[in-house]
Amino acid sequence: MNRLIRAFAGLILSLTITSAVGAEPGFQSITLLFSETWTGNAYHLYNEATGSEGVPIDPTAGGGARFNLVDPFLFESGALTVDPRLVVGARRYLLYPSGWVVPTQLETSLGGTENLEPGLGSARVLALTIAAPVGLEIGLGESAALTVGLSPTVVFRIRAGDADYLNDISDLNAMYPFFYGRLRWLRPELHLAGRFDLSEYLSFAIRATSSISILDLADATLPWWDQLQVAGTFELSATPPLSGLFRNPDDPDA
Repeated sequence: MNRLIRAFAGLILSLTITSAVGAEPGFQSITLLFSETWTGNAYHLYNEATGSEGVPIDPTAGGGARFNLVDPFLFESGALTVDPRLVVGARRYLLYPSGWVVPTQLETSLGGTENLEPGLGSARVLALTIAAPVGLEIGLGESAALTVGLSPTVVFRIRAGDADYLNDISDLNAMYPFFYGRLRWLRPELHLAGRFDLSEYLSFAIRATSSISILDLADATLPWWDQLQVAGTFELSATPPLSGLFRNPDDPDA
């Protein structure tokens, strides 16, 4: 997993160096972000399972950068942008003997089905989300912009301690086939964001995102909203004063 984080940091660094030398792509800012994410969970409805949280809402935090790939794009106030970002979150999950994994709380860490059969155990799970939304940004006057984008988002989940189990902690390894089976690690994501400049070097944005597991969406035995995620995000972006240090000052496009 450290390799993934290093690869993400390398991507940000390479794009930043490239943008410092030339006009395209153009480095715009670094970003800190804070989100609240709702995840659709229909399992408790269909199996009357206790311990399966009906409305899981989780805080996440992360960071990234923003780049203009083509500016202008399509029309004078438009730009093609990319916002690579890494988002980190954690929550408790409960594993049932069927292999299904559901969100839960510490108070219901072993759960139980309609036949009073307990789950195999639960654990805190760390989620690392890597997204790179490519979007069309439309300027709205001098200090605001609207962006619509798509991202081939991937999510890596790792058990991170704080485990409770019925028989043996090794039973919890069966969580991983659920997390990584049926391409649940690949979640195409839709982005809609409004950005507002506070100053020459500082801006904030409000972003709404939604992602879905494609194969779960195609499963006729599940409602369409199972595994759907919807997030609201607040972002604070800063443009480092040295971001254009190596550009040619005589180049009007730099």
